[in-house]
Amino acid sequence: MSSPSIELPGAAAEKAGPPEVRIRQATRRDREALWEFMKAAYEEDAPGTVQYKVPRRWNWQFADNPFVRDKEGDDLLPIWIALVGDEIAGQMCALPMRITIGGRTYDGGWGCDFIVLKKFRGRGVGWRLNEAYCRHFQVVVHVTQARATAKMWERWGMVAVSPVSIMWRIVRLNGSFVFRYLNAKTRTRPRLNRLFRTLCRFFALHHVLAFGLNGYALVRNAVRRPAPAGPGATITEETAFDAAFSSFIDEAGAGYGALVKREPRFLAWKYVGNPVVPYHLFVLRREGAVKGYIALRRPHQAELGIGIIADIFTAPGDTGSLEALLAHAVAFFGRGVRVIQTLVPSGRLAPVLKRSGFWTIKTYEPHFVCADPALRETLKGQTGDWYITFADHDQDQIRPVE
Repeated sequence: MSSPSIELPGAAAEKAGPPEVRIRQATRRDREALWEFMKAAYEEDAPGTVQYKVPRRWNWQFADNPFVRDKEGDDLLPIWIALVGDEIAGQMCALPMRITIGGRTYDGGWGCDFIVLKKFRGRGVGWRLNEAYCRHFQVVVHVTQARATAKMWERWGMVAVSPVSIMWRIVRLNGSFVFRYLNAKTRTRPRLNRLFRTLCRFFALHHVLAFGLNGYALVRNAVRRPAPAGPGATITEETAFDAAFSSFIDEAGAGYGALVKREPRFLAWKYVGNPVVPYHLFVLRREGAVKGYIALRRPHQAELGIGIIADIFTAPGDTGSLEALLAHAVAFFGRGVRVIQTLVPSGRLAPVLKRSGFWTIKTYEPHFVCADPALRETLKGQTGDWYITFADHDQDQIRPVE
């Protein structure tokens, strides 16, 4: 299944890559070959990580994903592979979605797991993989990407949308957490990493930072606390979603400029049926009426002590329900984590989270790419109110830290 051939801006110079490289869409018969490819790729760049990628997560994400079946049928997968002979040189994966933008719904995809083996880089393989993936969907969306990938999208006329923020609420740090977190963040910059490690070794920088940040958080958290649900409200963990829940999603979702619908089937697949990460999904009701939900997970033993708010959803402007769900998250994690982390729209949700003791760690500028120039021009006027959280892509996954 593929879309009509559409010329991408700037592609003419590079679309005809090396003749020995073939690009095709993967099928379920490629499963084990793709697993071996991913093992080789992660061994190059992130040893120890691939065990959290294949096979269980891969099967859940692609082979057993009901939205993949809707889009591709029983055999094709939303994965494009580059072949040199019989060897897989690279892949580009996507999570199919239906996204509503400005009141109209489009066939879209979230890009993920874009990999080209080092020995095949610099030969146009990445360009051709992304071109094939982009042509397959009406609109493709990305939150983060490597610098080289971002340059590729810029040449294809990517369009920025409203920013999102990674936000933290510090619970209680220690020197070990600070060291492991900053050591991982600076690992790709050897000089900075060596400087950081030296300052920790001789001046206990990690302990100094932990002490200072704990003091700041203690004062901030005492002043800025999310308000609890109050009388007439209940928050319960749920694994099945009825017609009333579905109606709430429809009505609340209509208030956002762009949104991937949180339909019950999606939530059941994403959170209830996840075989790798145990999520807890809590629904808030007032006088029996659904007012919102929040999806939470505790850290895996291989990760840092960061509790994750994977998704939080209420009707636009319902600050009371949003704060009640945040208060529930704070109580849920208690002192069992070092930090609570989430990803939220910077304009709509970030101010409420700041009043609840969260602060911004990093801001991203998501973007979309359309292979169809006419559609791209249409959507350029719909960039100001995109609702994006961890739920909408694959950023929330097990990330082991040494």
